[in-house]
Order: sequence, then C-alpha cells, then structure tokens
Amino acid sequence: SNGGASGSSGGSAGNGTGSGAGSPPLPTKNCGAKPEDGKTSLVLAASELGCEDIKKYSGLLPNYSTEEDAHTVTPRTISLEDESKKLTQEYQSLYANVYQADPATFEQSDAYKELVNRGGIVITETEFKFMRKLGTTNPALFAKAQQNLATLAMMKELDEVISKLEVGVMTGLANQVDDQAISSNDQARYSNALSSLRKEYEMLQNKIKHDMERNKLIEQTAKAVING
Repeated sequence: SNGGASGSSGGSAGNGTGSGAGSPPLPTKNCGAKPEDGKTSLVLAASELGCEDIKKYSGLLPNYSTEEDAHTVTPRTISLEDESKKLTQEYQSLYANVYQADPATFEQSDAYKELVNRGGIVITETEFKFMRKLGTTNPALFAKAQQNLATLAMMKELDEVISKLEVGVMTGLANQVDDQAISSNDQARYSNALSSLRKEYEMLQNKIKHDMERNKLIEQTAKAVING
C-alpha cells in the first residue's frame, strides 16, 4: 500500500479546488475528498497516505465537520475489534490455503505470495511439512496453531495500520496551508482519537496475551494429567 503514497504529495499539489487566486491550493491527492465529506478525509488527503489506505482505514477515525458555527462529529464507522476479527479471518484463510497447497509448488500459490507481500510472512519448507503432518496426526493442535499464527499476523498488520493513521494525520495536519479549515481544537481531537486507538490496540494485545497464557496453562495441566 505504501507504494501508492510515495509520489502523491508533490505530484498532486494542483488538486486543491475552490481556493482564491492569491492563496496556494491544499497539497491534496485526488482521492475523492470533498469539503462536505468532513475534515478527516481532507486531513488524510493532504497526508502521505496512499488513496487505497485512506479508503480502507479512514473509518477507524471519527469525522468532524463545521457548517457556519455548528460543529458536528460522526463516530468512526469501523471498530478496532471488528477490524481485528476481519483480519484474523483473512489470515486464517490464507494459512489454510497455503497448508493445503501442493508441497512441490506451495511457494508459487497466490495465498503464499499474499502472506509474503502483505505480512512479510515466509513459510519455510520445514514449517510447511511439519504443519501438514500436524494436520494429519493432531487436527485439534493444528487448528489451534493456525489460529495463533493468524492472530499474530493480524496484530502485526493492525499495528501497522494504526501507525499509518498516526503518520497520516500528523503529515496531513502539517500540510495544511493555514488553520482555517482545521482548528487547534480539531487537532487536539485528532490527537485524542489516535491515542484512544493506540490504547485499544494495547488492550487487545493484553487480551490475546492472557488468552494464550490461559491456553498454555490448560495444555500443560492436561499433559501433566495424561503423563500422570
């Protein structure tokens, strides 16, 4: 996704519309952001984020707008929990497709390529063979391992998404020509929204950590009873 952002700040400076002849246009990309869409789309359009990332993740932030003297806020349309569930399901599907692929050509499969490009995840031949064997000898443990791998991949991507939004808002605010469109109060609100998002991520991280520790304890107890 980052590739789409690289050339956007300089090359699209002429996209600002409706500005007076004497004032320079906002350095926005043509991501379809219009003033009536609210301030979040305008801030992110002036950032170094690519249009695709803006489209996918702007819903994780609230949206503020001002009409005359009336200030309104639209709550975010995507919750971090919903996004985490969606990403986990996507990674579970990718892992399942890779482990079901032909052992001779699994590295050429679309699912494997997406894992590498999207999450920087490389599955070695040794890991592939081990997981295939585990799927046959202990399907329950295989399912649990696959779930844990998908959860870890989701947390990594979610961390990157929040970091992108943090940088996007910071660069978008820094690229504003003046503070008429985005007031200092708006800037403080965005700062609070980003802090809340990061705090939610930490809470999710702790929840997953505790769940994994609980599962580990249950497994250790079960082994101790079996081995008696």
